[in-house]
Amino acid sequence: MTRLWPCVVVALLCSFLAVATSASAVTVGLVVAAFAALVKVTWRSLPQPQSGGSTSRDSRTRMSPESLGQSLADQIVKEVFQPQPALPSTYDSVEWLLAQTFSTTIYVPQLFSPTVADRALSALHERAWSALLGVSSHKIPLAISTLNERAALRYRQYEDAMTVFLVQRNETPIMNALLENVSPGASLDQRLDLWITFNARMKAHKEVLSEMQSQVEVVS
Repeated sequence: MTRLWPCVVVALLCSFLAVATSASAVTVGLVVAAFAALVKVTWRSLPQPQSGGSTSRDSRTRMSPESLGQSLADQIVKEVFQPQPALPSTYDSVEWLLAQTFSTTIYVPQLFSPTVADRALSALHERAWSALLGVSSHKIPLAISTLNERAALRYRQYEDAMTVFLVQRNETPIMNALLENVSPGASLDQRLDLWITFNARMKAHKEVLSEMQSQVEVVS
């Protein structure tokens, strides 16, 4: 569900930051760290160990791609259904889960090889959807296939909105998309709070994955 981002976007983003007004600069600053990685996705393999790397690599805990995806899914599910502090009452838990899993489709391919990323993301979605079916309060059960279709739709919507943000320096589409899907009963004034929360979770996911990459050897 991810794709490579054109290198020209990097130059565009830099130019936007250079001429941004103070108001826009605040918003851009909230997400520049998260999206810097997004425009650098190259689907490359794990880094090779440096001198003496064989010993360092052997000392790391080994994990399968499936275990990696399941571990990340468990963390996201806990954040959505057992958040500390509690999320606003207007949040749709299913849509918030989809927004969180979307961020993993950006960072997992960036940090791990294509084979590992595909298997990890597949396991992540399967685990997250299974957990959702067990804890969701919705009266009508959500089938796995339905969730996959819904996720694909949301991922395209969020990715397109982020492209607009990067290319046109316009954050309104992604903010509106999150508000429309995650918190449809909220006011327009609450868009920024949701946007900030979303980006904070994206940053946290990247940090967790980066730490796992350094401490765990994922064996495909």
